[in-house]
Amino acid sequence: MKLGLKTLYRVFNNALFLRFKKNTKLNLGAGGTRMGDYTNVDSLFMKETDLLCELKNLSYFIKKESVTHIYASHILEHFSINEVKDILKKSYNLLQEEGEIRISVPDFEKIASLYMINKDSFRQKDPVAWLGVIYGGQSSRYDFHKTGFSFVWLKTLLTEAGFRDIKEYNAEDFLKNYNIKDSSLYKKDFGEYISLNVVAKK
Repeated sequence: MKLGLKTLYRVFNNALFLRFKKNTKLNLGAGGTRMGDYTNVDSLFMKETDLLCELKNLSYFIKKESVTHIYASHILEHFSINEVKDILKKSYNLLQEEGEIRISVPDFEKIASLYMINKDSFRQKDPVAWLGVIYGGQSSRYDFHKTGFSFVWLKTLLTEAGFRDIKEYNAEDFLKNYNIKDSSLYKKDFGEYISLNVVAKK
């Protein structure tokens, strides 16, 4: 893939100077999704990347309490429980007071329920349809799931990290503001959305 000089310059510039910016919005694990004025953070180098960074190293490039919004769609499931706790705490520290985090992850309770309701149908299909949302697509070393979530469990983790006003939100309504669709709205093979979409405040 040809990334181009503009991409290389943008990534290099952000690595040096993003820490001096205020009121930043972060799209963690953005992949190829461009989302308004959010800064795309990813450990994979692609043309949409603004900051090439692993989530554990965010605090090296972004100043504490300089972020207003964090968006993380289908990212946390790729980390162990202890790593998730660390990412949430780092996110909390980066956010300003009243800052907001939005998280989308596969909802294990929804997936299990939909599987049981449609068990006969799923038994006749390639198991990738339901295995992928639980265990990851496994197309690369980054595409494996290491943990799962329910609302109660994610709320517990967010509370431990210091967050408050934790509630589910409508991802479809939120993403309309940016004219995009991402994994938060995944429902292929299930007929219903399978994501747990949660918003919380610092």
